[in-house]
Amino acid sequence: MVHRALEKPYTALHVFRKDDSIVFEWERSPGLMSEIWGEKAPTTASGYVTKIAGCTIEMEGLYTWSPNDYITEKTMQFKMTLLESDIVRSEMYGAGMT
Repeated sequence: MVHRALEKPYTALHVFRKDDSIVFEWERSPGLMSEIWGEKAPTTASGYVTKIAGCTIEMEGLYTWSPNDYITEKTMQFKMTLLESDIVRSEMYGAGMT
């Protein structure tokens, strides 16, 4: 079963069980604009849930596709925390992190 944990007009995060693990697939569609980076390239990533504690979930994975070859196979990290019943704070560190 696939659960859509995060969805914006340009971003989708799917978290689901695969064998004995909890995994994720992430996709950024074309058209997302960033004040820092300008237009962000469409990209996909996948990986594993590494920690669930209280209302926080942490995930780590790799970029699996991007038109920018230097991004593919770089590591990425997600952290999501449920703050209220309808508010989730999320942090993502990927190819732009140093």
